[in-house]
Amino acid sequence: MVNELLGRVAIVTGGASGIGAGIVEKFLSEGARVVIADVERERGEELAGKLGADVVFRSADVSNPEQIGALVAGAVETFGRLDVMVNNAGVSSKMHRSFLDDDLADFQRVMSVNVLGVMAGTRDAARQMATSGGGSIINMSSIGGIQAGGGVMTYRASKAAVIMFTKSAAIELAHYEVRVNAIAPGNIPTPLLQTTTTDKSPEELARFEHAIREQMRADRPLKREGTPDDIAEAALYLASDRSRYVTGTVLPVDGGTVSVTIGGSGPPVLLLHGYAETSRMWKPLAKVLAPRFTVIAPDLPGIGDSSIPTSGLDMKSSAERIHAVVHSLGYSKVRVVGHDIGLMVAYAYAAVYPEEVEKLALMDAFLPGVGGWEAVYNNPQIWHFRFYGPTPEALVKGRERIYFEHFWNDFAADKTHSIPEADRRAYTRAYSRPGRMAAGFAYFASFPKTAIDFAELAKTRLAIPVLSIGGEKANGVALGVQVKLIASDVTVIVLENTGHWILEERPAETIAALDRFL
Repeated sequence: MVNELLGRVAIVTGGASGIGAGIVEKFLSEGARVVIADVERERGEELAGKLGADVVFRSADVSNPEQIGALVAGAVETFGRLDVMVNNAGVSSKMHRSFLDDDLADFQRVMSVNVLGVMAGTRDAARQMATSGGGSIINMSSIGGIQAGGGVMTYRASKAAVIMFTKSAAIELAHYEVRVNAIAPGNIPTPLLQTTTTDKSPEELARFEHAIREQMRADRPLKREGTPDDIAEAALYLASDRSRYVTGTVLPVDGGTVSVTIGGSGPPVLLLHGYAETSRMWKPLAKVLAPRFTVIAPDLPGIGDSSIPTSGLDMKSSAERIHAVVHSLGYSKVRVVGHDIGLMVAYAYAAVYPEEVEKLALMDAFLPGVGGWEAVYNNPQIWHFRFYGPTPEALVKGRERIYFEHFWNDFAADKTHSIPEADRRAYTRAYSRPGRMAAGFAYFASFPKTAIDFAELAKTRLAIPVLSIGGEKANGVALGVQVKLIASDVTVIVLENTGHWILEERPAETIAALDRFL
């Protein structure tokens, strides 16, 4: 489309370089007149001079609300109106290996720019827009505000605050036809990291940034780095009439991600959930482990809040994606726990990266391709292994809760001691989102491929300690037999009068066993 912003006026804070400069150039190419606001006077004036008469530069420090007010007033004085406000200016916090080493010295600086600047920019722009028929406000968050992780805790907190503020402001300002949305970029090379306060030399910082970006690229379904133009296209959409019925939305632009929850302190433990659940299932265990371990609980690719890959929704590919995430968090050795299909991803992780796994716990499922697997896979009572494709998706659509009740109730020894009601509602919501049920089905469709992969991997027995734990009335016995075929140091626990959902059916016994083993 051409001239989508013809006749409109926009302010872009932090507009002198990086993502901000990309947005300025995109808006200008679509007919807008633009005010570049930045503390980098030389860069800003140079860019404005290069782009022509429809662009002006104004020096502004967004951590000072008075300067933001003057910026908005100046834009209206210069161009006669204000239609779009992009609160893009931001700074990072100092990177720390551990939060315990963070002196919080840069807390005020980061929050003043990243949160106060966004709030003041939204307020002052909205005051003007409310008197002139409305407008669009775009706040720059980050994938770091959505996806938990370590390293730059203050920065992540600030970007998470931007998300909640954006959603709240969208509700209040809708009355004035002022739309408020956020963009969450990820893996976009900009000067932000390069100018982060750090004790690293420029050469060390360059090597570190290169390694991080390589890991991020390996994790993304889209195997390339993003560009400022990718973010600019998202900003154009939110600024234009194409998004006229969109407000309170956070738009990730990151090539696809694996959503991870992290907490605790100590050696890292990786927890991989199963089907009909998300990483939420691990909360009871995480509370016990957190005082002694760093708990890493991702949503499997395609499930929960993780992105849906365009290909490779199988156990080995998912293990590779999660491995990339673990490395991006700075961990080279982990202890791995998996339940249900998460068990299969956990085994793939340990078998593909044996030098990087210290212990492995497998919870109630089976291993395709390992001796005895056909008896489980071909059991006519377990029909869902082959229930996938367009027709099953159509049958289940709008009936996700009914479908999952079969698993939650029938696979438990006692359905009244299975998945709690609050979790059932949460899991139903997660899998009812577009594409999520198909992604879950894809894991079952991958069983034949997984059997080939695991048959080859099982030729090399694991040397690490492995725990097999399952229900007497589910897969506990069969799993124990299989695990002895793939590892030499095996402990087998079969929980009596217990079905498939061992963490929910026998929480005390399951948590105690895992805690002892890990």
